[in-house]
Amino acid sequence: AAVDKIKEMFVPEKKIIEEIEGTKEENNAVLQEGSVGYVIYFDQERYKMDKNQEWDRILPKVDMGDLPEVYMEIRQIKGKTPDQLQGELEQQLNKEYSDVKNYGQVQNPIKGIAIRALDGKQWNSTLVKYYLVDDTQGGSFVIKQKFFLEAEEGHGARFDNMLEEFRIIALQGE
Repeated sequence: AAVDKIKEMFVPEKKIIEEIEGTKEENNAVLQEGSVGYVIYFDQERYKMDKNQEWDRILPKVDMGDLPEVYMEIRQIKGKTPDQLQGELEQQLNKEYSDVKNYGQVQNPIKGIAIRALDGKQWNSTLVKYYLVDDTQGGSFVIKQKFFLEAEEGHGARFDNMLEEFRIIALQGE
């Protein structure tokens, strides 16, 4: 009942204007409830949400074939703040990727700590972006975007637009 009450505060669907590769597009974004205390809007014609006990993933609906993975994953880590997580994450990424950059606190597309890692300069090189966001309860939302370099202006831009619509709906008593 409490979740339904909070969802009433948000419109179920809205038009969003996205700039993708220099072109403005108007799309319908539908409110989606995450499994761990948040809501987000995204275009259901292009993306779907898969949920499990550890994370929610927003994935392209189209089969990507042999292209590298593309998704945005949202998970909640209880009891660790974004500041506590950033050092661990940066160490892990430095072991896996050749180019890691910690941008520190950012305001866009979401308020949090941003870290980006890239593995090469080829069109299909893996690129991950992390946003560490305070969950308002002593923990963090860890938002991971994974795609390939060529997809940064497409899927990457769309994922960032989705994050502009990310809202925490922490319920009292949780």
